[in-house]
Amino acid sequence: MSYICKVLLVFLMLVPINAAQAEIVLGFSNDGGASFSTEFEMGSGDISTFQLYLLDTTDNADLRDHGLFSFGLIGALNDEAIGQVSNPMIAPVFDDQDDASFGNTIEWNAALDDNFDNPPTGDTILLGSFDFTALAGGTSDFLFRDSSTTFEDWVTINAEVLDDEIFGARPEHGFSVTVTSVPEPGSLILSLLGTGAFALRRNRHLVL
Repeated sequence: MSYICKVLLVFLMLVPINAAQAEIVLGFSNDGGASFSTEFEMGSGDISTFQLYLLDTTDNADLRDHGLFSFGLIGALNDEAIGQVSNPMIAPVFDDQDDASFGNTIEWNAALDDNFDNPPTGDTILLGSFDFTALAGGTSDFLFRDSSTTFEDWVTINAEVLDDEIFGARPEHGFSVTVTSVPEPGSLILSLLGTGAFALRRNRHLVL
């Protein structure tokens, strides 16, 4: 095999791997960005704060060197019975904010104004956060998409448009929440009393 053929073969083998691994996506965390996941578990009655990030694993240095200027997204909880969203907040660095969130739907459009000279940079950029109160048992997806399919709103400081790179191949990014029902204190006490009574009757039967 010639040298050129070998180089071409290696190139064809590596390109799909790199393309699959390197991407710009929405990331989800409930520990301030220390870790990211697409699956979270909660008990009914628990309250957790979720953070939304823009994660860049590509070789493009625009976000790292220049930063994010603007973004727009809409997110909705598929099964509203399992919980309630509250306190949606766009990251303060985006000081030109339009927060149209309502109920279990989040709608954020934001850009830099006075902070134009101090944009958020890096491989991990915080977009905002919201609280989620788990109510009923079950599992539901929380899916996010571009707020506009016609307007370019994901833009870097140096005017690079990221909409297609983020949402072109994957129109929706999201995570699932599984809520485990926790027995009410009264129900738990009754259950314990019933277990104790059964054990007492069983012991008396054995003694007789």
